[in-house]
Amino acid sequence: MSKHLLKINASVNTTDSASRQLAGYYESRMIDKYPNLQITHRDLSMGMTPINEDWINASSIPEEKRDQYQQKILALSDHLINELVDADEIVLATPMYNFSVPGNLKIWIDQIARAGKTFQYTAEGPRGLLSDKPVKIIITTGGTPVGSEIDYLSAYLKQIFNFIGITDVSLIAADQLMMDRDNSLKQAKTQIDQLFSNQQQAA
Repeated sequence: MSKHLLKINASVNTTDSASRQLAGYYESRMIDKYPNLQITHRDLSMGMTPINEDWINASSIPEEKRDQYQQKILALSDHLINELVDADEIVLATPMYNFSVPGNLKIWIDQIARAGKTFQYTAEGPRGLLSDKPVKIIITTGGTPVGSEIDYLSAYLKQIFNFIGITDVSLIAADQLMMDRDNSLKQAKTQIDQLFSNQQQAA
């Protein structure tokens, strides 16, 4: 069976990143399960363009009325949203920086959370426009326990995906790496293995 995985890495550390290591492990498990797996790699450390006033103005204009400059300024947003739409499954790997999201991940969120494309306002409030699909969020931290009162990352990321219509979201945590890195990574890999074991039993 053909499958399309979108793998997003948010760590600015490209040489010794625990979140990247775990994303790679998740990818390898996916390849074992789906030998013909199609993978789109999105590395947020390669640079992301923040939204600005021109972006906001362009996004509020109907697509058929945008000029070339407005189309250009929204091109990255369009591309990132298409990656989400085209994927059957998403794995997002991110460290926690200062209790919350890395700056480049926040820029990605601003680019994909777009009225009329990924959500719309209704009389009942905002409604997500994307089709639901499995999302695995891999979170690594130096000292903050995931799920604690000072974790401003995990619930926020879940909310973002829920906001655009994706509710099938699972967390994989390798937290407090500065205390016991090896054991924390081992436990996270066990979480990943368990997810695939549960999927196999349910099949």
